Amino acid sequence: MKTSKIVALSVILTMCAVISSGQNVISVNWTKSISGQKITGYSQQYTASVPTNITTIPYAYEIHSWDAAGNHTKVAEGTTNQLPKVLSFNGKILVNKGQSESVKVMTASGAVIVEKVLPTTLPTSCLSSETQYFYTGSKLVRATYTITPAPSSEYSTKVEVFTDSLALISSKEFIGMHFIGVSGDFLAGNVNGVGKVVSITGTSTKDFTAPITGLTAKGSDIYVLADKLYKFDSQLTEIWNKSAQGTNLEFIADKAVIFNGTSAILYDSTLASSLFTLNVSQIAMVGLNATSDAIYLATGSSLSKIILGSSPDGIEDILDESSIVLYPNPTIDQISIKGVDDVQIEIMNATGQTLISTNQNNNIDVSSLPAGLYFCRIEGQLTRQFIKK
Repeated sequence: MKTSKIVALSVILTMCAVISSGQNVISVNWTKSISGQKITGYSQQYTASVPTNITTIPYAYEIHSWDAAGNHTKVAEGTTNQLPKVLSFNGKILVNKGQSESVKVMTASGAVIVEKVLPTTLPTSCLSSETQYFYTGSKLVRATYTITPAPSSEYSTKVEVFTDSLALISSKEFIGMHFIGVSGDFLAGNVNGVGKVVSITGTSTKDFTAPITGLTAKGSDIYVLADKLYKFDSQLTEIWNKSAQGTNLEFIADKAVIFNGTSAILYDSTLASSLFTLNVSQIAMVGLNATSDAIYLATGSSLSKIILGSSPDGIEDILDESSIVLYPNPTIDQISIKGVDDVQIEIMNATGQTLISTNQNNNIDVSSLPAGLYFCRIEGQLTRQFIKK
């Protein structure tokens, strides 16, 4: 039995009740793909994609917009010789089709504002290069990472700042730096295998004794993943460090999620201890973005939404929590759920893997499950836990 639509405050209270009862879990809310397309870039609500089976060059690319429910609409298309990437900033879309091709800035509906080939100054002996675009909240930044052939094998990272119309404002090159990422007003990289964080202007620098794997800004604070997780203020003064490692860090509300390999690990608000681990797609991804209450993970074939608690819009069909009872608990061979009828029920293990999915609320057979703690998610919203003996 469901209630009618309930306003945001009620949903927030429901979420707090779940959190306060110790059920801090993250889950994949949905995973969607574009038929026949391989995702090559993701930024906020936009993906860039190309045909899954590319046979000729140039080939067609598509830009799709996505909503919170996973619905997508094609807003632009074109041709390219290289894999396109996409960036969302100031209500605009930037499409980068590689070093030798034009950069295009469009409106959210796909109308072209400006298109131009931005000049590059790559070394003549450059072995490989990669260009990425970032929006830091106030700056449009292009970072070009290059490496020269052996025996020198020299790394270099060039950081350029542009206006919204792609006019160059400033440029600075960091010789010897192996590029890791840009977040906020800071750049992270490794020099001779040791991490370094510098401001985009080059005025502030912080050296590490271990390689850096990730960089994330939240508010005025900077979080760096190296041998530990470090937190700095806007002046790169260290606030604390914790024993946590990974390749990417994002936040859902005030809780951190650290990605490492095929795991997404949820931490408490102080980042002092881990709360829950979710198995995810291999983090050799083309995009990872966070909103205030969700993380979006794009791989080569799909886009997934990872959530904590209720839906991001704060208004949804939710269950009357007070009327729902799971019994017996502990159990030996089956469970039943009182207060629901014909709703989706999922039995998950401690890593978030769904083991049983059914719309039957009576006499759910759990006899084949090993002894341990399990979570019962009801209609994707309300979670109960039980012990299997």
